[in-house]
Amino acid sequence: MTRLEVKVSFYAGKPFAAYVYLPRKTRQKVTETDEVKPGILVDYDSKGRAMGVEIVSPTAVSLKDVAEVVRKAAGESIRLGDLAPLHAA
Repeated sequence: MTRLEVKVSFYAGKPFAAYVYLPRKTRQKVTETDEVKPGILVDYDSKGRAMGVEIVSPTAVSLKDVAEVVRKAAGESIRLGDLAPLHAA
């Protein structure tokens, strides 16, 4: 299992956005974003490779849905425990 970086942004002690960084090359740039489930977006490069998963309202999405999107986008598994900060506070 590759290590995936998850960053969560908080406002007033509540998570309001998050991003799962998928394995990528240094100079890849996002050229397209698709909402694949309500509140879950996937960023793609110019060749259609997934670069990251954005969660626009972490407390409003299912951790299982986020894990499923990551698995489909990157072919990588992520443990639900690693996503626990999305529902923090």
